[in-house]
Amino acid sequence: MQKIKKFHVDLTKNTEVPFFQVPSELRIRFGVELFENGNLHLLKDIINNTLHRSEQMDVTFLSGYMINDRRYREKTNIGKYIKIKNWSETIVYRDEINANVIFASIQDVRFKEVYPYIKSIVKGMNSPFIVFYQDSYLVYVSEDVIDIISNDRHLIQNLKNQYQEVFDTYYENR
Repeated sequence: MQKIKKFHVDLTKNTEVPFFQVPSELRIRFGVELFENGNLHLLKDIINNTLHRSEQMDVTFLSGYMINDRRYREKTNIGKYIKIKNWSETIVYRDEINANVIFASIQDVRFKEVYPYIKSIVKGMNSPFIVFYQDSYLVYVSEDVIDIISNDRHLIQNLKNQYQEVFDTYYENR
């Protein structure tokens, strides 16, 4: 999870999604309704433009909770899509829920594994809190949105120009 810090987001201390932890010039959001009715070519295009195939990619997700020394796992289905190797866990106590939260990270994930997983989430599969990241981008995926964050405002501006007709502008300048 150390690599995530360069994006100025903290998954362990905030209950906010990464999108709301950075200024608008470092983020872009897409509603998943864009990909309904078989419009998955747009999804593939966005993912191809951010998660570069040649770069090393990592994934971090909420894998479960510990309450009174007992583990409760989130159903992630991640093992159906991604070969799990180089797994590590970070356990953080959260006062607001009076429990330990378990974040799992997998290093060296392949693009060809990530896209089908993202596609299944967009199609409605329940997913945990999950982010995919490389050197240039961090991508948060949920059943409702795909958020892309970069520490380079020029990369985000290029995406906003390229997808100006379709990206979600509701939280721009907020």
